[in-house]
Amino acid sequence: MWAGRQKRHKIFLVYLLLVLCVLLLVGVNLPVSQSGEDGLVRAARPGLGLRVERGNNEEDVFSWLEKSAEANQLTDTQQQPLPYRNLTNLQAYLSSLQNHTSPAATTQYLPYRSLEDTHPVVQNLYRGISELSLYEEGSKWVRWAEQLMRETQIQHAENKPSGSQLKLHVMFPQFSGLLKPARTSLHQQTLPDHFYFTDVERHNAEVAGFHVDRLLGFRRAVPVVGRWVNLRQLRPVSDIRLKNSFFTSPANNTCFHGTCDYYCRTETPICGRPDLIQTSIALYLPSSRLFPRLIHTHPFKRSYSKTGSAPWETDANYCRDSVLPDPVYSVKKRRIYDIVDLAIFDFLIDNMDRHSYETFEDFRESGFILHLDQGRAFGRHDTDHISILAPLTQCCKMRWS
Repeated sequence: MWAGRQKRHKIFLVYLLLVLCVLLLVGVNLPVSQSGEDGLVRAARPGLGLRVERGNNEEDVFSWLEKSAEANQLTDTQQQPLPYRNLTNLQAYLSSLQNHTSPAATTQYLPYRSLEDTHPVVQNLYRGISELSLYEEGSKWVRWAEQLMRETQIQHAENKPSGSQLKLHVMFPQFSGLLKPARTSLHQQTLPDHFYFTDVERHNAEVAGFHVDRLLGFRRAVPVVGRWVNLRQLRPVSDIRLKNSFFTSPANNTCFHGTCDYYCRTETPICGRPDLIQTSIALYLPSSRLFPRLIHTHPFKRSYSKTGSAPWETDANYCRDSVLPDPVYSVKKRRIYDIVDLAIFDFLIDNMDRHSYETFEDFRESGFILHLDQGRAFGRHDTDHISILAPLTQCCKMRWS
């Protein structure tokens, strides 16, 4: 019996040595968990993913998202020369082999066009736009553009005429952006009796949506930052129509309502405490006169009706019969895979308001889908709307990532 035990122990040691040798040859480093001062447990090795187990500071969630997005990015100097040296490079190598994803060596960028009146930081950010993403992984220009939007003084503000809810077009020296003011508290959810298309837009949803897009590696959402704005300082630089909507409330707070389809009345104002208000500012894309964009109807658009249903909601074969036969959504092209990526992104941020999408005209059918307008995301944190995943569940297509 003792001899039998010794034999089994030797066999176990041999297997253990073989496993250790394989790990050394492949060069895989296992992630080590560590706990930071912010109370979040994360994987210590960048590139192998990030897992949050606990958190105790709700106010710091946006700053943590930004820090973790930067920590999860590998710089060019950290990349190993061989594609199989670690899991991150293996995934990237497999992705480059897919027929719907262009290898990095042949990536097409937007053609050079003069941007003389644009801030140098924003110019360099725009010149990194490729057929795969809005900016390159680890781009320093994104961080610098965020800093510009947070710290540069607003020179002019005007009511953006399009859209169902209040948005302001704000201009800075040599660049501009889209400002969405805080209409509700950070913790207010969609009211149970509200439809998705009448829900209020949340400034913090735009900020969080940008960081989720970056953490997922899509990099298809424009940079967005949160910023405190003093309404007393905003009023003098506003156009006459917006300026006339400012008033002082009975609580002695500075308020305004602007002009839009919903919630832009004296009864539903946006007010500071007493003058300061939280906002989100999204960097504008390059001028559509220089870099035209195409607007497409989303194939899985909802009905936007109180009583009706969209075709895909009642027909389980809708994707097979109506979407995939369209040459634009052929499985041999990237568009259908981008639609599925967008559905997964929308599901994670709980965004049901996706009626259209945009692409750059220069890239034609090989360009990515822009992830724009996440204002109605994060409506309910206790409900998963599985219908958002219809492009995935009906089309059964997904790209390697």
